[in-house]
Amino acid sequence: MRNRPLTLVFIVLSAGATAASPAELDQSTPRSNLHSGDFQGPEACGKCHPRHYLEWRGSAHAYSAVDPIFQACNANALMQTGGQIGKLCMGCHAPVGARTGELSAALEKFDAASRVVQAGVSCEVCHRMEEPSPDAPIGNASFRMATRNVAYGRLAKPAPTSAHTSETSQFIARGEFCGSCHDVLQHGKPIEKTYAEWNESEYRTVRQHRCQDCHMLRYSGQAAVGGAFRETLHRHNFPAVTVALIDFPNQGFQAEQLQDFLRSAAVLSVSSPPQVQADGILDLSVSVKNSGTGHNLPSGLSTFRQMWVEVTVKDSDNNIVFRSGDLDANGDLKNGSSELDPNGDPSLVEFSDRFVDEKNNSVRFFFEASRVVERSLRPLEERASPYQIHIPQETLGKTLRFRVRLLFRSYPPYGLRFLGLGALVDRLPIWVMSSYTSESIPIVAKAERETEYEVPGDFPDLHTALDAAHDGDTLWVAPGKYTLERSLDFGGKDVTLKSRAGASKTTLQLAATHTLDEEASVVVCRHGETRDAVLDGFTILGGRGTLVDGVRRGGGIYIAGANPTLRSNRIVDCGVETGLGGGVYVEDGTPTLLNNKIYGCWAEKGGAVAWLSGSTEPWTLATNAFTGNASSLGGALYIDSKGELLLDRVLIAGNRAKKNGAALYHVGSGGIEINHATVVHNTADAADGNAFGDEQLDRPSPPTVTNSIFWSNAPSIGTTRITYSLLDTKSDAPSNITEGFPLFRDPGGFWSRIRRSRENRRGVQEPSNTASTPLRERWTNGDYTLLLKSPAIDAGDPSSPADPDDTRTDLGAFFFEQPLKAFVRGDASGDGVVDWSDFVLVVEHVAGQHRLPCHDAADTDDSGEVNQTDVAALAAHLFSGTLAPAQPFPNCGLDPTFGDALSCDRKALPCLGLPKSG
Repeated sequence: MRNRPLTLVFIVLSAGATAASPAELDQSTPRSNLHSGDFQGPEACGKCHPRHYLEWRGSAHAYSAVDPIFQACNANALMQTGGQIGKLCMGCHAPVGARTGELSAALEKFDAASRVVQAGVSCEVCHRMEEPSPDAPIGNASFRMATRNVAYGRLAKPAPTSAHTSETSQFIARGEFCGSCHDVLQHGKPIEKTYAEWNESEYRTVRQHRCQDCHMLRYSGQAAVGGAFRETLHRHNFPAVTVALIDFPNQGFQAEQLQDFLRSAAVLSVSSPPQVQADGILDLSVSVKNSGTGHNLPSGLSTFRQMWVEVTVKDSDNNIVFRSGDLDANGDLKNGSSELDPNGDPSLVEFSDRFVDEKNNSVRFFFEASRVVERSLRPLEERASPYQIHIPQETLGKTLRFRVRLLFRSYPPYGLRFLGLGALVDRLPIWVMSSYTSESIPIVAKAERETEYEVPGDFPDLHTALDAAHDGDTLWVAPGKYTLERSLDFGGKDVTLKSRAGASKTTLQLAATHTLDEEASVVVCRHGETRDAVLDGFTILGGRGTLVDGVRRGGGIYIAGANPTLRSNRIVDCGVETGLGGGVYVEDGTPTLLNNKIYGCWAEKGGAVAWLSGSTEPWTLATNAFTGNASSLGGALYIDSKGELLLDRVLIAGNRAKKNGAALYHVGSGGIEINHATVVHNTADAADGNAFGDEQLDRPSPPTVTNSIFWSNAPSIGTTRITYSLLDTKSDAPSNITEGFPLFRDPGGFWSRIRRSRENRRGVQEPSNTASTPLRERWTNGDYTLLLKSPAIDAGDPSSPADPDDTRTDLGAFFFEQPLKAFVRGDASGDGVVDWSDFVLVVEHVAGQHRLPCHDAADTDDSGEVNQTDVAALAAHLFSGTLAPAQPFPNCGLDPTFGDALSCDRKALPCLGLPKSG
């Protein structure tokens, strides 16, 4: 579905009932001094450019002026507007006739025009086209045309010819060139907007794809007879979705290309249950994604291009149980335009835009409309549509099968009949863009309940999904930003809420109009949820806490008397300045927090997390990062609990405390154990403040720390028991390292000013009487992973478990994976010999049937992955004995491209005594 000539042009009046003036309608078409005799015609061009001519002569450009739909539309538009349409339609469909004056505004019989006029968008139209004047819009045939015999093209050094002057043009390769006709403007706003859609899409801004990349495919050859061989030429058949309804050259070829275009335009996805209950509901979800076009789908005059979903459900006796997207006896969809069964298909899913009047009724023509309802899919947009289909009781014991098709046609039959072209309806094809046929689905007396659902899709929003879900259900959430009207409360249900694309692409935040009432945490768990209540892969943004006993708690997430699982989330820009737990508040619970990042949050106590518990049950916080948070007590963590807290593999960086405990402030009687922590750049403002603050300065059991790194914290660490750690201060423990730098990849980190209005743009609106003001500065991390020569590598407690690379544990939150041990390239088995047994292993691995002991050795060409290319390379070597694998070969050595993400399971492979390569 890509650019194509204009077809309907009678939609030329304003959105109201008042007609536009002729000047407004025809303002963009430049006047010229051209005459019909100034054009040779496409046949003359074909003498030197036969390939391009033969391609063009069957194209929609060649068809544009003789298209009966265009001609009927133009006549109808002239009649409907009293001639005010002028030459707007002809400016693109018959540009030579419009520019030379051969076609008057009232001329309806195009067959009386000369051949160069009937040639439509001919060779000379495009190759004599010049950029519009600077004050002209892109659209409405605003281009200018050279009055001299010149041919513009992309070739930097065109060969001279006596037929015309040849000049290089950059305009001919730009999207604006196509947009000159493929946008139609009304009062400066596009009503056909293929160019505008592309211009605003990722295809232009990121991928830098132009219209020509899809509609003028490249090849190599001669641009002209006897010309030089060119590596890059362009096809001139301009494939799109226009299909000739009269006899026309190359119709079969154009149909094949049209079908190829449509098959690559969209992706159809269907989900259904494995069984269905008699007298129950079959839940189907059909998703369509505009995956292959650089503009909307459909585009152009998208109110008449028809793209829709057809669903047919039959039982095993071939009885139709359900049908949607089928046609009436006239061949029309059963929507509001059907004469025989108007709106007879309430389940119909279609993607055509539509015109509606002031009463929201669909109308056919723009001059009847008050607005345009856009239903077409934007580039890369995916839209899910649910079908709930009742299954009759009498089908019990049978099976169901269903077929889903995405269908397209370029024009509706009712439109042809309106234009007096009813005889062409039978020549109007319907194209299958994509199709899916299910396996047989048993119809049972009692179906097992579905446990996995899509949001949106099965449910329109998260609140509806959580309200309907049962314990054990999984709600898969599509990527996007979800604005919540109220806190997302799990309500005591052990439900998994999991994003499809991860936290970077899936955001939960309260609506900007949500003022600070009692409940302004983004997520709430307070009804006894267990670890089976899971929040996985979201960015939690802009929460302001839940008011409990006059104190706000849990800016982002409020947990009380519950133990949910929070995994791989980002909690950002949440805060309760006069309360507890800017990011997360936990009371009387030990929830599971894994791989979360909490940053830019603030509170009076516990900028990132506050834990209050009267229980002695211990709590573990593992593989989390707390960075750039702020508070008065406990820049990152505030702990008031009888239970012990274990911090394992945590990063605590760049946190601030106005008083004490830049990294952590400890109040309760429970102990604190810290293992594998990286604690850097945390600052406490008070003169007696510490990175680890403690209300009980003479506590008999201060926090114990091992296998960690403390660096550049101010004023100091505080009272702790530290062993096997790297410090920037003196230590009495001989196992600690107090000399030398950690050698982080980037040891820096800094605070920078944030420009922000009083209304928090990312989260809830801030009332004027609240102290919960967002941070005015943002912390930017360094990279606190280790470099190769860091003294923290292999320096941990020898009694601790080894790191994943089978070496002595490293210090800090991040272990350093040691370089791979020596191996021989191609020796997939590790037996020291490269032979056919290695070939068999690689083949089995590529087929998914074998686990390799050393992926790097099997990566024969050292490409960074083990695939079919390695199979071919290893076979070639074994057959020829000369095509050697990449280094190290034939001797034992290290991978010269260390860091390509491949490794060996057995780190100490000795290469079986083979000599090591130097």
